[in-house]
Amino acid sequence: MGNQAVQLLSALFTPILGPLAAAGILKGFLVLLTITHVLTERSGTYMILYAAADALFYFLPILLGFSAAKVFKTSQYMGAVIGAALVYPNMVAAYNAGKALHFLGIPVVLMSYAQTLIPIIAAVYLLSVVEKFLNRVIPQVLKGIFVPLLCLVIVVPATFLVVGPITSTLSSWLATAILALYKLVPAFAGFILAGIWQLAVLLGLHWAFIPIFLNNIATKGFDPIDAMLYCTVFGQVGAALAMTIKTKDAKFKELGTTAVISGFFRNYRAHYIWCNNST
Repeated sequence: MGNQAVQLLSALFTPILGPLAAAGILKGFLVLLTITHVLTERSGTYMILYAAADALFYFLPILLGFSAAKVFKTSQYMGAVIGAALVYPNMVAAYNAGKALHFLGIPVVLMSYAQTLIPIIAAVYLLSVVEKFLNRVIPQVLKGIFVPLLCLVIVVPATFLVVGPITSTLSSWLATAILALYKLVPAFAGFILAGIWQLAVLLGLHWAFIPIFLNNIATKGFDPIDAMLYCTVFGQVGAALAMTIKTKDAKFKELGTTAVISGFFRNYRAHYIWCNNST
């Protein structure tokens, strides 16, 4: 099971490793340019470069939808369309506004799908199952129209109705468990949360922590829980740096060097923005 998960992640991310690293480095350079007052966040130059750097992360479900469809042997463009539906501006706006939505009378639990991994993978896997079934039961002359149509009508609502609530519930449970553990043994809670944080972000389970961070800063002036998370990326960067130095494989060394630079700038950028927004 573990090997299959690693193979799946490799198949999904290998095609976008170059752009992923480039976007992370560019974000880091933009932070450097703003704190040295070479650029301002309101300048056109900054906005265009930031769009280039942030687009991949924000629209990650679209890219992963395309990659996952290839892995699951289903329509890649349908996979991309489903990913696009998850980050469609109107749906994002409804989530940000806390709007209550219903689909055929069923309440929809909205969440932010930007930068998430598991929701789109689950959606595309469901797409592969639905598409195979429809291809078996729909006559050949009608497949060109009705298979894509029914795939969209079935898979997109199912994703919002099922994946969203599951992810939201798991996120709340995780936040509650970590807070309870933090009250009992803060240091141990730090080890646990920092150890699973990157996975939680990929799964989209981190959103329940954001209100906790903001509330702590508003009431106490600081947040001890978020502070524990910075060791996560720095630990990964350190491991990547050690492997990069030690390896004799030129291709691996090139990839590792890119990952180290990207990881350093990404973590520095997150630290700078969080501190800047907290003061």
